Amino acid sequence: MTTIRSLAVVLGLIATGCAATQTTGTGPDPRAVVIDGADTEWPGAEPAEAVADATHLYIRFAPASGDHAIQAAPFTTRILIDSDDNPGTGAPIAGLGVEAAVLLSPPNATGTGIGSEVMLYAPDGSGASAGHADVGFLFLPTHASTVYEARIDHASLPGEKNATLSIRVDQIDPDGAVHWSAKAAATRPPDAPPARRDAGVLPPPTGNAVRVLALNVLFSAPLTNPDPFKRVINAIRPDVVLFQEWFDTPQTTIQKWADDNLGPGWTVFAPSTNGIAVATRLPILESIPRPLPDSGPGANARFAAAVVETRIGPMIAGSLHLKCCGAANSSEDQRRIAEARAINATIADILTRHPDAALAIGGDYNLVGTRTPLEILAEGLGAGGTDLAPVDAITLGDPTAVTWVDEKSRFSPGRLDWILFDPASTGVARAFTLDTRRLSAASLARHGLQPDDSKATDHLPVVVDLTR
Repeated sequence: MTTIRSLAVVLGLIATGCAATQTTGTGPDPRAVVIDGADTEWPGAEPAEAVADATHLYIRFAPASGDHAIQAAPFTTRILIDSDDNPGTGAPIAGLGVEAAVLLSPPNATGTGIGSEVMLYAPDGSGASAGHADVGFLFLPTHASTVYEARIDHASLPGEKNATLSIRVDQIDPDGAVHWSAKAAATRPPDAPPARRDAGVLPPPTGNAVRVLALNVLFSAPLTNPDPFKRVINAIRPDVVLFQEWFDTPQTTIQKWADDNLGPGWTVFAPSTNGIAVATRLPILESIPRPLPDSGPGANARFAAAVVETRIGPMIAGSLHLKCCGAANSSEDQRRIAEARAINATIADILTRHPDAALAIGGDYNLVGTRTPLEILAEGLGAGGTDLAPVDAITLGDPTAVTWVDEKSRFSPGRLDWILFDPASTGVARAFTLDTRRLSAASLARHGLQPDDSKATDHLPVVVDLTR
């Protein structure tokens, strides 16, 4: 999209009959903010709130409708930022002098598109397009929600310390009508290193816990680029690995890769070449070799499970890869829902033979539409018919729950990878995701990692230590 067209589109979306806007008060201590899509750390129920530390601007906003994932919606979610506390500089949009605008589901010739678009504006109002990585923009959740948390690197924007950052968040129809809008403000603090909330040290496995790792390996990338995966997996030291995207790779090939790169004692179970595999260095009591029932036209759900004998007793270790893409209630979303039902039924059947087994059901859930697939898959599989729950895994050295990063994609970082467990019978001693780009040089050296190891795949490893 050209600069001229982008500027015209942004300016053209200013409606004449806007919904009423509201301005918030003070946000939480920025050291308490975790970008995970929950808002328990935010103080109030305002439609938008903001707070800043020396590097980042954090925004919480609660739009009127949670029916659509905002990177695949029939409307545009627009975040406007006046970063220099001067309405006379930048682009004159909606009463602000805008230095940066983030458009989610940006407008196009047919209505709205997918993903994100960033516009940066010079003092004279001229604009230039940028990528989400250029300003460190991300938000969660990736699925449809009634509340979102976003973060942007305000240090990349013009402005002075102690100045006010003014924010406006709008949701705008393709015809230009604003059906929801809210304002917020934050003080830009003095230039100083932000408080370190995590030293970025990769923690060892916890006591007698079972360490489970979920990892999407991006189109069988370990076959052509083995070293980053070798370093990451060996640094994490998992007992069980739930793999996705070993596409068109037979079990024997994955087993040889494990033997060559992870050391002796690993057993790989991959019942088909659809990319799903379970690898473990613990004894396997039972595996599920049969494909799942059809969960949609043309293919079965991508799922594999093994019952593993662990230090906390038998564990059902299931790896899955739900259908990608689409929007809320799209055909892809309906396919994910059907796959979740089939996987739920399969796990329930395994539980008839192993009723006291712990569960770790992880992988690429692709929740880019609704959260419904996760909820259906979790339903009734816990002790006493309770539901499973997602593990809260936060990135080491960076307070976000992001699990997917592609700096060149039009989609901003998101949370696609989850692990479900049974909180009624199992505890979580520790959980985290690993992004080597967030670790210090000392931490990388300590664990035998390289700074760009996480670039080998677009998914981050999700790790949990389960106890009983």
